[in-house]
Amino acid sequence: YESHRWYEGPHQHPYALAPNHQLWTTEVNDALLLGKGMIVAEGEAYRYHERFKRAYISDSYVTQQCQRQPRVVDGPVISSIQPHTYSYCHFVFEALPKIVACRERYPDAYIAYDDQPFAHQFLDILGVPKALRIPLKHDSVPLKCRRLIYTNGLDAQDMATHVMGMIRKQ
Repeated sequence: YESHRWYEGPHQHPYALAPNHQLWTTEVNDALLLGKGMIVAEGEAYRYHERFKRAYISDSYVTQQCQRQPRVVDGPVISSIQPHTYSYCHFVFEALPKIVACRERYPDAYIAYDDQPFAHQFLDILGVPKALRIPLKHDSVPLKCRRLIYTNGLDAQDMATHVMGMIRKQ
């Protein structure tokens, strides 16, 4: 693990979620997914969302998590976690659209999400099998993902009206 950096890699598979806003997915092989949603790959922590600031995820958090024995997941994993998606509003407007959009392209992928009762209920409604769910807390053991699928960050303030229409269709 070296210092954090912003991820500048290629984005693939755009999903139009709102006018002038697209959801982009990116795949990373052999990555660690930490409980707060931080991704560590190729020895670096990826700050793929502008809210991943040191106040939310400190260098010491990343270092400590990287020293733990990870849980290995061989199948593809979709990460819906970003800062604050452990709260209801952020989950509904930021994590849930990622899950809906990514499940269209990766229907058999595991879903890593914040371990909250409302999240379990939404996944029930979406028909996500329990065997494909990986609930995470901030202090969860990191996941070693052979293939990790993540998206650009969404902002609840921008997405509310557009996301509600997409959720209702499901």
